[in-house]
Amino acid sequence: MSSLSQRIALLVLLAAVTGCSTINDAKTTVSGWVAGSNTLDSTGGKKAASAASTLKYGATLRVSNFVDQRKVSSPRYLGEMTVQVGGLSGKELLMDQEVAVIATDAIRKRFDAESFQVMEGASAANALFEVTGVVKELTLNIKNRDEIVIAIETTLKDTATGKVVWSGLVTEKNDRFAGVSGNNKDDVMAYLNKELRVASTKMVEAISSSLMASRPDLFNLTPGTKPIPGVTVYVAPSLPKAAFVAPVAPVAAPDYGAPASKRFLCVVATIPRLN
Repeated sequence: MSSLSQRIALLVLLAAVTGCSTINDAKTTVSGWVAGSNTLDSTGGKKAASAASTLKYGATLRVSNFVDQRKVSSPRYLGEMTVQVGGLSGKELLMDQEVAVIATDAIRKRFDAESFQVMEGASAANALFEVTGVVKELTLNIKNRDEIVIAIETTLKDTATGKVVWSGLVTEKNDRFAGVSGNNKDDVMAYLNKELRVASTKMVEAISSSLMASRPDLFNLTPGTKPIPGVTVYVAPSLPKAAFVAPVAPVAAPDYGAPASKRFLCVVATIPRLN
């Protein structure tokens, strides 16, 4: 065989090997896209956690595990899938752990991020307040437009007296178009995390506002409350009523030339100056 023929044969052989490798890689990629279970990894789709605030309020609390009161087939059930999702299969979307546990974790992290002292373990017994609640609804349905609905009832109690300090229902409803390329499992998890942050932020903001009104000493702030969109308040502390000040009627200046019976007495009140 001539030198030229040998070179041509070598080039053909290399091309064939490269082609086989490319086909195998393509098969692996497609397999990774289509194959998968119907279970979402709760650690997926998360960005690097931001550093928690080092400046903490005086308000200490413990967050008990929320109770799942959804009417679903499994505590890990999240929703339905009617469109293809990369890395997932099946018609039901499940989490790798109970949905109520995931919601509780999101709420606990949000309190910590908002400068509350979240106490766990043995120190939790010393917390001033306890946060409890129930997950009334939490579903994420994967369709042509993804739909998520969240409804969580929350109660804040004074641990010393057992008195309910705040109680309310937090709701969040949202939908989105996943895009022309569709969803993959990390996109779905990131969307769930985002909406849980929105709901838990509403909750923490509403509770913070009420606690600042009733216990400003724990926040070093002036008392005040404000309405939070998406939060229906059941119980909240009331602000003390301002002291009633009777209006002062104008006093006519005395006419010293008039008879004594028609004269008026003019009284001048001096208000002490506060230093």
